[in-house]
Amino acid sequence: MTIGRISFEIDAEGENIMQEAKFRGKRVDNGDWHYGFYREFTMPDCWKHEAYRDGVNYYIDAKGTNESHLVIPETVGQYIQTINGYEIYVGDIVKAYKYGDTETEPFINKIVFENGTYWFGHWTWIEFLQTFRCIEVVGNIYDKNNS
Repeated sequence: MTIGRISFEIDAEGENIMQEAKFRGKRVDNGDWHYGFYREFTMPDCWKHEAYRDGVNYYIDAKGTNESHLVIPETVGQYIQTINGYEIYVGDIVKAYKYGDTETEPFINKIVFENGTYWFGHWTWIEFLQTFRCIEVVGNIYDKNNS
């Protein structure tokens, strides 16, 4: 069984503070988003015929409930941070303006996790937070109307 990563946040003093492990993924049965803790479960040989893919099922378990849903693994994204009231996840499409630029078009890019860090275009997450303002989630790479 694989358990999701724990992400960290830097506080004002530059100290790491642990952040809740939270994920979202689209349900296999109806395509709705489901939020909670992510896990992968390798099915025993006698049940592999019931597995979603390659003998593995991918679940998101809702916090504080017994509710667990099979999700499409390609749609799973980890929660990163809440900015301006928007919960931001890997796979989100984000619009933001550079600090000091009043006449430029916004930058629009997807949030990815690569090489051990989160990225907005060619900016790491920390660079992104230091460089941009007016941050807004405008969609995600998984829903047809947003890609």
